[in-house]
Formats: sequence, C-alpha cells, structure tokens
Amino acid sequence: MKTVRHSPVFQFVRKQMRRWSNRWLITIGIVVAILIVTRIALPFILRTQINQRLQKIPDYRGQVEDVGVSLLRGAYSMNGIVIHKSSGHVSQPFLTVKHLDFSLKWGDLFHGKIVSEIDLKKPRLNFVQAEKAASSQLDVTDQRWQNVINDLFPIEITHLDITDGEVHYVAPDRTPPVDIFIKN
Repeated sequence: MKTVRHSPVFQFVRKQMRRWSNRWLITIGIVVAILIVTRIALPFILRTQINQRLQKIPDYRGQVEDVGVSLLRGAYSMNGIVIHKSSGHVSQPFLTVKHLDFSLKWGDLFHGKIVSEIDLKKPRLNFVQAEKAASSQLDVTDQRWQNVINDLFPIEITHLDITDGEVHYVAPDRTPPVDIFIKN
C-alpha cells in the first residue's frame, strides 16, 4: 500500500510548492537587489540634480559637495553648500553651509499633515554692498530664492534650526571697509 507521501498528488503539490517558493525567493531577491542599488545610487543622482538646479539661479551659481539619504527618517542632507554671485566680481560667497538636513516630521503624519524641518549647521550669509550693483549681493527678497527652496524640498517647512550661524553685512569699498556680523 502506498503512503500519502508517495502518492502522485502529494508529489505534484510538493513540486508546485517548491516552484512557488523558489519564484517568491527569486522575486524577493530581485526586489531587495533593486532597492540596494537604488539606495546606493540615490545620493549621486540627487547631488547631480541639486547642482543642476543651483546652476540655474539667475545671476548666481551654486554647488553641493555631498548628498546623503536616510530613507527611514524620510530625510536627505547636503554638505558643503556654496552659492556665489556670478555677475560682477564679489569677493565673498553669498551663502555657505557646512551641513543642511531636510527631514519629515513623522508625528505630524499621524495627524494628516506632511510637514518638514530643516537643520542648518554653520551657515554664513554675506550681504555685500559695492559701488556697482553687479558687485553687490543685497537682493535676497527675490522670488527666485523661494523657488530654489521649493524645488529642493517642496514640503511645508514648520521648523528651522540654525546652529553656529552668521549673517554678515560687508561694504569693502567704504573707508574704512565695513564687516558687521551677527553670530549664533
């Protein structure tokens, strides 16, 4: 008498289970491999996109040295941000930031809001007044800066934290040269 394990139906079911489990394992493996490759490539793709956007600011040029991504926090960070005025000769960059972190506020997601927070480490903003308008950088209330921020992080910002920040007003053409600043 044949046992259940040796019956053709049992053998068929067993073979089908192996096929399906192998297919699921292969599918899961492919998905995990795609996620790993995407996670590795994402910072390079973001850095390229951010640098291209910063190059499109009228009269200004910018660059980011490094971009990091934290998928679990819903965040990305930028290191070594420098924005220079490209028209005229300005001795100092308009903006430098050592580290900038954009992240989602997970607690507000439970209340149906998608909001974010920004942390800036060592930002320095330089307002330069020169004899020629092309060499000055005083026009920061311009709509183009809001467009850049919206392009880089299009979610409502509810919290901004600045650590070791500086704002400088520089007038190098005056006698004596002026450099007034606010720290922290």
